[in-house]
Amino acid sequence: KLNMAQNLLKNIKSYYFKRLVNLNSLILSLNYLNEIESESFLDFENLQEIELNFNKFSIIKSDYFSSLFNLKTLKLSNNLIETIM
Repeated sequence: KLNMAQNLLKNIKSYYFKRLVNLNSLILSLNYLNEIESESFLDFENLQEIELNFNKFSIIKSDYFSSLFNLKTLKLSNNLIETIM
């Protein structure tokens, strides 16, 4: 489990979590996130939960999470989501 809530993050680059392939829970709530770079979660076979509550997302792209076959929980409440692509 990695909790990076309240860290003033603005985006997620593909290399940020590269070596954490055994991660099962990622908490990124209460940041300023508005973008996730493609392939950021590419090798995360064990990731089951992502919390992105209270950020600045206006667009959510399906490719953000398309490789997460074991993802069970995705929390996106309290964002500015206008479009899901």
